[in-house]
Amino acid sequence: ILAGVTTAEALVLADRLVEAELLDASGARVVHLSVREAVLAELAPGRLTSLRRHAAERLRAAGAGAMRVGGLLEPTLPLGDAWVAEALGDAAAQALADGVPDLAARLLTRAVAEPPAPGDRCELTVRQGEALALAGDPGAVDVLRAALAALDGDDALRHRALRAQGRALLVAGRIGEAVELLEGELAGRGGADEAAEDVVVLACDLITAATLHAGLAGRARDELPRWHARARKGGDAALLLLAHEALALSVTGHTDRAVAVAREALAGGRLLRQHGPGRPEPVAAAHTLMYSGCLAEALEAYEAMLAHAKAAGSPMAVAGALAWRSQLRLRTGELRGAEEDAATAVAIHAEQRARLHLPAELAYLAVAQLERGALSAAQETIATTERGAPADPHHALSFLAHDARARVLAAEGRHAEAVEAFLAAGAGVERWGATNPAVLPWRSRAAHSLVAVGDLPAAERLALEELALTEAARHDRGRGLALRALAAARPERALEHLQEAVALLACGEDRLTHARALAELGGSLRRRREPREAREPLREALDLADRCGAEGLADWVREELLSAGARPRRSRLSGADALTPAERRVAALAAAGRSNREICAELFLSPKTIETHLGRVYRKLSVAGRGELADALEREPPPA
Repeated sequence: ILAGVTTAEALVLADRLVEAELLDASGARVVHLSVREAVLAELAPGRLTSLRRHAAERLRAAGAGAMRVGGLLEPTLPLGDAWVAEALGDAAAQALADGVPDLAARLLTRAVAEPPAPGDRCELTVRQGEALALAGDPGAVDVLRAALAALDGDDALRHRALRAQGRALLVAGRIGEAVELLEGELAGRGGADEAAEDVVVLACDLITAATLHAGLAGRARDELPRWHARARKGGDAALLLLAHEALALSVTGHTDRAVAVAREALAGGRLLRQHGPGRPEPVAAAHTLMYSGCLAEALEAYEAMLAHAKAAGSPMAVAGALAWRSQLRLRTGELRGAEEDAATAVAIHAEQRARLHLPAELAYLAVAQLERGALSAAQETIATTERGAPADPHHALSFLAHDARARVLAAEGRHAEAVEAFLAAGAGVERWGATNPAVLPWRSRAAHSLVAVGDLPAAERLALEELALTEAARHDRGRGLALRALAAARPERALEHLQEAVALLACGEDRLTHARALAELGGSLRRRREPREAREPLREALDLADRCGAEGLADWVREELLSAGARPRRSRLSGADALTPAERRVAALAAAGRSNREICAELFLSPKTIETHLGRVYRKLSVAGRGELADALEREPPPA
């Protein structure tokens, strides 16, 4: 029909093209892409647009899927055909349902350019901005600002656009602007309709934005009772507020109540199902469990977020879930997984040009590298963190970057500078309103550096402060950290404090901190000339350090064991240890038979990034291609 020939003539021509091996056996597909491109290049843009539109109309009339129709229309020239805008909008809706927000954003951008009928333009522009925000595109901010300026009289659409604009500003790291936008809207609503569900949901968005602003977080938490009183019992807004309440309770040390509220918010998975991937409330509830020491439950929550984000096809939500799981893995001592998660999150956000959580992700990556014994890599990551400082200077999570920098400085032996950085991290945490050391045990970390510079009284004071706070919060891991610092500040009572720390940490899930306490206990016993007694905690520390992947700690423990008269075993290395976490993940997927396209979909990275990783993998493992990867990844040299 499109070629202007009869059906019989078309069949004859198709058979000839099959014989010439230009079409496949079905007669429906071009065999060689270059032939297709050459034919299309011969067609003038206007003629090609006309043919594509005609084909799209015929396909739609025949009941073809929205995505097939939209795929034909996306490359056409805009000519003001409202039908085209409608068909592209339908295809975008299907793309969102299929979990491809970046494709939905492209289709909607093309639909708005058509343009649509005047009465549909505002709604389509809002949808475009929502899809861009979901895809993590910073251009969403300008699109939604224009949509809001054009809206007149449609309250429901305005509500959608405002919420999407708030999310887009946060993704871009423009926290202060997001707070200003949402505060202004709530103030404009007045008091008459404060109990309306959409108003309370908007207030939840404001609480989210304010919680990320170091100077406003306390005020946001103070507003929670007001909005709880207005939320409909059992409604969506009430569920969102429960998650915010749980986090507020946990960061201020009300651990038992915080855990109960977090479990209520997460029960049945409704919070995650109803509010889509990337929403902060499930994260707040999971963070509550992590800060409260319920690490297995927190891991389950983060992994549910990750699965949900992958199913929805949201790269931003995938990166966020990986970052939070990385933080948890650091706490449990699963360093290889923590490094891999953080590196992948950083790569995704770098490709998406999103800045909100990038400083935190870089901090997690630097700490994982440092704990793994890769000081130079951690130094490089810290330099990247400082170059990519958050767009908003009031970003609440900036204390994580200060903490990571301080830990690297301490590892370099620059303890006076480390103390200053730890104190800056502490100031940031306190400004955020967190009194629970489980959020960031900056006092105990600073105490170790104060001991190194010879200021034992100041180290003891900070350690005792942290110990009191962790006891009030009923947090065993935190008490163990504080007792380790106290042992360093009180050499005469070190053995007593370290024995108590080991007993506390043995019952928890933080293997790395337990390993450090055991190592310090063994070292203390050796220095007391009790080498036989020192060997058992040192051997246990070495086993835990090796299992965590803490190579620097393992090396230190081996030296202690040698000094205690033992013969420690050596770690075994494999060829895969030469790979970075990102390269290891790509290599494993390629070895399992995944194509580059499938790896892109799994990791939410671009084809170019995947190709770069594979090229490095082949060089490091000395293999010719993916067919040799499985064997190369499994090979291990004999023990030294």
